[in-house]
Amino acid sequence: LGRDRLLPASFGRTTDAAGSPLAAMIAVVIITTVCVLALFAAGIGAVSAFGDFGSLGVLALLVVYLVTEIAAIRLFSGRWRPVQFAVPIVAIILLGYALSDLVYPVPPLPAAIFPYIVLGWIVTGVVVSLLFPQRLRQVAADLAEEAP
Repeated sequence: LGRDRLLPASFGRTTDAAGSPLAAMIAVVIITTVCVLALFAAGIGAVSAFGDFGSLGVLALLVVYLVTEIAAIRLFSGRWRPVQFAVPIVAIILLGYALSDLVYPVPPLPAAIFPYIVLGWIVTGVVVSLLFPQRLRQVAADLAEEAP
């Protein structure tokens, strides 16, 4: 995001020694520390917090995988033989089942708010894409240029 100027450029600069984005890593550590301290203050133990963060990540990844499968069908439509569509369709069904199982019946707090957090991330991404369409096109062009 820093490299693509959606965040300050410092988040995209890497160190000479390790080639890692130091400012971005520090920001992640700070945000994570604040979240962990908030959970600790709420009386949630380390193991539960680890599980909660993992569950939130899994929920987000399932949504990403689901969208990727839908995109694959759209991208390869007309290029695949009909039988090849079976794989993404089966994946969509299984991912849909896993997603529905995570949100219904509604789990106890804090897991009950995880779908809303993921939805918030998605809405934020859509809003940023709508506010900066030229930047989005440039990011897509840069990624296409970097592809092997």
